[in-house]
Amino acid sequence: MGSTVMVRGESGDTQRIMLVYPGEADIAENRISVLTPMGTALIGASVGQAVCWNGRGGRELSVTVEAVDTPASGPQRA
Repeated sequence: MGSTVMVRGESGDTQRIMLVYPGEADIAENRISVLTPMGTALIGASVGQAVCWNGRGGRELSVTVEAVDTPASGPQRA
């Protein structure tokens, strides 16, 4: 919990998100619950890995992990 992940979408845009417990989630603050499809897909992902999940309507979405900052270990970059 509390890991910050920099991801790159298919369009090339990057986004920094934090993985949190459901009660702490706030999409406006880029705080994503680990119980969402995207949050679940990102658990355990490493730098350089592409992760996929099904969005609304069954559409497949994906991002590539660019960086992971964990509270205990600090930045991990490719």
